[in-house]
Amino acid sequence: MDNTNYIALSKQAALFRQMDVIANNIANANTPGFQGEEMHFSDYMVSSSNNQKLDFTNDDFTVRNMDEGEIVKTGRPLDVAISGQGYFSVQTPLGTRYTRAGNFQLDPNNQLVTQQGYPILNDAGVPITLDSKDTNIQINSDGTINSRGQVIAKIGVVDFAAPQLLQKTGGSLYSSDADPTAVIAPKVTQGAIESSNVSTIKALTAMIEVQQGVSDTSNLISNLDTMKRNAVQTISKQG
Repeated sequence: MDNTNYIALSKQAALFRQMDVIANNIANANTPGFQGEEMHFSDYMVSSSNNQKLDFTNDDFTVRNMDEGEIVKTGRPLDVAISGQGYFSVQTPLGTRYTRAGNFQLDPNNQLVTQQGYPILNDAGVPITLDSKDTNIQINSDGTINSRGQVIAKIGVVDFAAPQLLQKTGGSLYSSDADPTAVIAPKVTQGAIESSNVSTIKALTAMIEVQQGVSDTSNLISNLDTMKRNAVQTISKQG
């Protein structure tokens, strides 16, 4: 295989990985709190055995789009959306995780939990448990939960010095090795959720462009192979 094929294959491999990222974005276009990702590419030069400079493509990393998704009214009293910076803290079997998906519910023990059943933590890092008598639940903009004229809990909202470094763990959950800090004046809205910030139209357009790039690269590799076979056949006939 010559250098041109290696270069084309590096480009094609990067495009396939970009396609996976875009496909995941499209699959989560309706997932509350989901933040889309973009692939970051770079070109790097290497020297061949004959000192020829070769330009390869490398997919360095993915960058999370941290733009706020649309706040959609649901009317459900346990749905909560964060406006601006911040994440809800979630207790999971693998440790504390963080999310912007606020479509909460109550489990059989009256704990406030995610759709996966993981407890939501209060501002002291403790799961929030409501009383069975707490039927008219009000959640204020600072995250405090009121029922029967009393404050019964406060939903913890935290942030990070470098939120871009949060690691995706699935289900709109993220992990971090860094310690979070409490958001002093969070802005949350009851009866609403933050939708995914993925634009389906833009994602589908990007997918078409990537597919075209894969097709063009495949055609290039195929044409190069055809040229080599033709050259070999021509030389053989001349010999």
